[in-house]
Amino acid sequence: MTIPSLKTHRQQFPALANKAYFNYGGQGPLPQVSMDAIVQGY
Repeated sequence: MTIPSLKTHRQQFPALANKAYFNYGGQGPLPQVSMDAIVQGY
């Protein structure tokens, strides 16, 4: 994964803007596109 690609992916997770996150396969933050869909549907 290139640095520009990594930055693009990280922008989808605003909750992680100032954090390091290691996904362990359990619960985690939603990407922005998912949050937008929930808000629109609600």
